[in-house]
Amino acid sequence: AHVLMNAGFMARVVSANQIPADQLEAASLDGASRVRKRFAIELPQQLAGMLSAGLLVALYSATSYGLVLTLGAGKVDTLETEIATAALRDLDLNFALTLALLQTALTLCFFYLARSIGAEPAPLFGEQETASNGSKLGGLLAALLLAAIVIVFAGVFVRAITYGPGLVENFANLAGRGGREILNISVAEAALNSLRNLIVAALIALPIAWFAAGRKRTSYLVLLPIGISPVVFGLVFLVL
Repeated sequence: AHVLMNAGFMARVVSANQIPADQLEAASLDGASRVRKRFAIELPQQLAGMLSAGLLVALYSATSYGLVLTLGAGKVDTLETEIATAALRDLDLNFALTLALLQTALTLCFFYLARSIGAEPAPLFGEQETASNGSKLGGLLAALLLAAIVIVFAGVFVRAITYGPGLVENFANLAGRGGREILNISVAEAALNSLRNLIVAALIALPIAWFAAGRKRTSYLVLLPIGISPVVFGLVFLVL
């Protein structure tokens, strides 16, 4: 699931860091093969952007909660799920704090490792003409990824038709609170809350990110929240 969710993001990062066509043309005139151009010219210039994007994917996957909880069916535990279990179910705040500090230390290790190998944001080439050398392997991987996405969505749609009372009632149930009204809010209300939170977070975070990006060297303090458990943030805001 994490691969399906992040493959498109990584592909977009690589696409945004395409190499100017004149560099590859000059290498071709010097007799460089396609493989050599890929590994000696393109990859070194794209590596920084790929590593930066890979860092974000790693942090997102490490702090993923709902996906692990749902698809893992309670059999897969991560730091994030353990923090939630300790804080919300067992009310063991000391253990939850210890795990949160461990997760923060892991985040710092990720950033230190990324900077040690040169994973700094790479400048884009803007209006320069870039080379679009599509490969057969890349096309095959893209087709396989697209097929996997179609299979996942088709599976959900088939289940919506065949499971329970049928398609219409299943979609109507999204406005309800489940059997015996066990949910606090409906799925539709939760979706609206998520949309509202997305808009508010974007309005707050984008200006801050714009100012932070103007610094020559971004402080670790600005980047720390990426790897801190949302459960911890929720508890802090609840207490405040």
